[in-house]
Amino acid sequence: MDMIGSVRVKYTIGFGNNIFQYVFARILAETKGLFLIQDGIEPLNIPKSTAEKNNFNTIQVNDSNAMEILCNTNLSNNINYDVSGYFEDYRFYGPYIKDIQSWFKPTSK
Repeated sequence: MDMIGSVRVKYTIGFGNNIFQYVFARILAETKGLFLIQDGIEPLNIPKSTAEKNNFNTIQVNDSNAMEILCNTNLSNNINYDVSGYFEDYRFYGPYIKDIQSWFKPTSK
């Protein structure tokens, strides 16, 4: 089985920030066919996820290059991405809104 790269989330302080970071990283992982590595978000029942260590090159993803990386269809899946930013730009999420909604369970008021 061929190894594939991963998207690693570096969560910051703030529950709202963590939600944006998780969602952006998951979109990136799923659209590129990569593993998602993150520490989980307990209040949302999002478990920790890990992947095998590899020696692939790593690209740093932040607010300034996120859209370019997300939209680049020529990137190999033999790359790791370290996601560190806030990712609050609504343009990241529009095309994936149905997927995002399916990732979270509805809550009662």
